[in-house]
Amino acid sequence: MGIYIEHISYLTMGDGPIVQEGAIRVEGQKIAAIGAVEKEPGDTVISGRGKIALPGLVNSHNHAAMVLLRGYADHLPLMRWLTEMIFPAEERLGGEDVYWGTLLAHLEMIKSGTTSYADMYFFLEESIWALEESGMRASLALGATDGDGKGDEKLAATLSLHREFQNHLDGRLRIMFGPHAPYTCSEPFLRKVAAAGQEHGIPIHIHIAETLQEIEIIEKSKGKRVIPYLYDIGFFDAQVLAAHMVHVNEAEMDLLKEKNVAVSICTQSEMKLASGIAPVTKYLEKGIVTGLATDGASSNNDLDMWEEMRATSFLQKVALMDSTALLPYETLSMATLGSARAMYWGDEIGSLEPGKKADIVLVDLSAPHFCPRNDLLSHLLHCGKGGDVDTVLIDGKVLMEKRRMLHLDEEKILYEAEKRAKVLLQL
Repeated sequence: MGIYIEHISYLTMGDGPIVQEGAIRVEGQKIAAIGAVEKEPGDTVISGRGKIALPGLVNSHNHAAMVLLRGYADHLPLMRWLTEMIFPAEERLGGEDVYWGTLLAHLEMIKSGTTSYADMYFFLEESIWALEESGMRASLALGATDGDGKGDEKLAATLSLHREFQNHLDGRLRIMFGPHAPYTCSEPFLRKVAAAGQEHGIPIHIHIAETLQEIEIIEKSKGKRVIPYLYDIGFFDAQVLAAHMVHVNEAEMDLLKEKNVAVSICTQSEMKLASGIAPVTKYLEKGIVTGLATDGASSNNDLDMWEEMRATSFLQKVALMDSTALLPYETLSMATLGSARAMYWGDEIGSLEPGKKADIVLVDLSAPHFCPRNDLLSHLLHCGKGGDVDTVLIDGKVLMEKRRMLHLDEEKILYEAEKRAKVLLQL
């Protein structure tokens, strides 16, 4: 017995920008067939009339439990925001705070069509419990610096988590290293992380080139810009997911391409913190794997990938004074297969193809903003909203149907998150 989605339009993201019609059949965790597919006896039928199926959106850089800090410390530049407000608040975090904050983030992501994400935060075991309960898919990284003299301890903790939890939850969980940034981690620590990443085949999730201040800090201390610095110390010899990557020149992009570094763009966070405009179109032109992400809700302030797609497309057009920059399919691809590849997970998720994981979202096209349907691909990018997501499957399981969450207690999650945020922020 499987799941049969009938009378559905779909965009596979695997074979170009063609909206097709047919059916999708799911068996177990995977897509069994798509297109001219027959229903089999015992299949659960989901009607796709008036909807379009997409691969689940993939948020390739997040700090999920930071939803508890949503709206806190707004309107500050990044370094003041981090050092004066966020870091002190995070020191008060406990494991249960992270658990409920992560569940709130999962609720928000599922309801807006995000099925997978890459996270960097603390209390990973509590984050794993939240994943187990929600049914989401994630690559989790323990955020780490070594200024406190505990770098080796944090490195060992990640290795232990990898041994214990890699590919658990029916394959929905992966573990990454999470050194915070080049300006908060020493060179010896970064070298150790890179060596461990290579030795154990564990990808590294890190913030790089986010602000001009970061570039200046590294130039002053190392005598070179941050990308050449990391290249020279062998950091990019491991698999690296580099978040933000705003201040990167063309010669540095060639180094990234040489080392197959993956990039995750967080446009709205970068706009809000006035960090700058990432050279997205250049990354794509050079064939650098490029994904899209929201960053944490404290600097965005939500986890809606639809908003992120639209903002990214529009901002690139303004930055380049070119209305043809970053067209709808390119942007949608960044939020699906591009982000999946950036998380080193593109072999299993990010497109609707037989044999891939059944992470599928159905978007309801009945809203006025989709009418008339002159160009459905354009409408998805320019008109689509998180609230248009009707049904969500992750790993072949229906987690939301007709906007109703099937497995999470939404009321309890909202209550617990509200209560804990008040204590955490001393409101």
